[in-house]
Amino acid sequence: LKKENLDLSFTKSNMILFGESGSGKTLILKEIATIINKPIVIIDITTLTESGYVRLDVSTIFQDLYIAADRSIERMEEGIIVFDEIDKLGSRLNKNGTNPIQQELLTILEGRKVQFQENAVNMNNNEEILEIDTTNILFIGIGAFTSLFQNKEKETSFGFGEHKLISKTITQDDFVKYGLMKEFV
Repeated sequence: LKKENLDLSFTKSNMILFGESGSGKTLILKEIATIINKPIVIIDITTLTESGYVRLDVSTIFQDLYIAADRSIERMEEGIIVFDEIDKLGSRLNKNGTNPIQQELLTILEGRKVQFQENAVNMNNNEEILEIDTTNILFIGIGAFTSLFQNKEKETSFGFGEHKLISKTITQDDFVKYGLMKEFV
């Protein structure tokens, strides 16, 4: 494939990509972003916390994408945000049995205008506030979801019995049982 010969456009469809650790999920997404010439950021979901707490909150995601998009709002609004370790969200419930981080992420996944400051380190009232629309940003969650594969394996022989195929059927309900909000998957 030669990038200059490609005339690609795509319709946004957020997704979850799962597979064993080290299987190349992140590498594949980086390569696709390069081929279609879209800015991409990969956020370790375990570094996020609720707004108002010390660590990164959901609004800091946009600062990273802004930099990856060469500080262009237009390119940013067609970028890709990858949430790595998304499988860890299922285990991070608060005392009410909900996950505030999932709730905050859901608001941006649905497409809305979000404000952020360019500089995460030196956020102050004098800095310009930037605004983007998340409607066309592609959000991809990736993770191993190792326990989803337990009790999902079905061994089948094909050919002359020398080859075995292990098939695993995972449904949206499995992700909900894992701890992700239904609206999230």
